[in-house]
Amino acid sequence: MQIFQRFGYLRNLSFLLPSGKSIGQLYPYGIRDRKYLPPIEAGRPFDILAHHTVYDRAGITQLLSANVTFVTIVREPMERLKSAFNFYKLAKRYKIPGPDPLLRFLENPGKFEHPITRYRDRQTRNNIALELGFPLKNLSSVKEKDIQEFVEKTSREFDLVMVLEYFDESLVLLRRLLCWDMRDILNFKYNSFQYGKLGNTSFSEKLIQNYRQHSAIDYTLYEHFNNTLWRKINMAGSDFRKELLAS
Repeated sequence: MQIFQRFGYLRNLSFLLPSGKSIGQLYPYGIRDRKYLPPIEAGRPFDILAHHTVYDRAGITQLLSANVTFVTIVREPMERLKSAFNFYKLAKRYKIPGPDPLLRFLENPGKFEHPITRYRDRQTRNNIALELGFPLKNLSSVKEKDIQEFVEKTSREFDLVMVLEYFDESLVLLRRLLCWDMRDILNFKYNSFQYGKLGNTSFSEKLIQNYRQHSAIDYTLYEHFNNTLWRKINMAGSDFRKELLAS
């Protein structure tokens, strides 16, 4: 997010931002009810949306410039779960006692979230898919065909899907896509947490499979876009490695 903010700030571009202090004005229900600040000039479209929101192509394209480029990022689902478990204090919310609440959760993930029907209450199942626009109402009866169609649709509509675990490689592809200078993607790592014991927790194959079944759309999305990323890297030319080392 900060890379886009810096790029826009230095060029006096217009950002689509929530009108209040709460991130909840654009997430998790997307852009609605005009809960965002007006553009710099009346009638001028926004240039950049780099805020946490739910993907709604029709709503976004109405507000941004005509030549908008769509970029997002995905994270390995189990790593995302660890982060959510820590940030949202899910052990307390789900009333899971003991020293290893995440392991207890993974023994039967569906026990804790079913039948939650609100975006705000859903933090462990297919959140990547939900934030990319998969309808919450369809989660209870999703079929393999639905998952594949959604992955294909998402792949068509995004110009680049970055992968958090390969952030530097993703940035080089982003730079090339947007024709930026190398200095535009310079960055330093911050807000990186290990989450104490939770961050070092290892899981049995059975627990991993439990979560793969519980969050099947997210795993399909992640594996598809991870493969897509590496396919693009392999086609990027012999100078990609040199560019990566310089970034």
